[in-house]
Amino acid sequence: MDEWESAAEILTKAKERIEQFGWQQGAANPVAVECMATAMERAFKSMDKSLVEFDHAKEALRRQIGKSYKITEQSQSNDKNLSYWGQLFVQWNDEPERKVEEVIEAFESAANLATQLSSSSDE
Repeated sequence: MDEWESAAEILTKAKERIEQFGWQQGAANPVAVECMATAMERAFKSMDKSLVEFDHAKEALRRQIGKSYKITEQSQSNDKNLSYWGQLFVQWNDEPERKVEEVIEAFESAANLATQLSSSSDE
């Protein structure tokens, strides 16, 4: 199994977590429902996947939401000198007009992209 195929599995599992546990925006403290970044992290931790495969999943999702890795705000939950790996996903997730359907669609599209990239790397 290549990294992109594993990425698709992580993204699918993250989508399923949102569907199962619910979705939230802007929580300053831990809550039972999950944002995009929390779903990704918990999906990854529940699977036997490498950090490289997790990076591929993040890249596929980043491409689908159209965000760059330029981080302009620091996470309030971390040291001010460190950036949070999921900050760009949190920013996209927390945009006021965002809907849960868009989050689920982003995960589905990103998983499909990862699957396509896996197929093209086999050639």
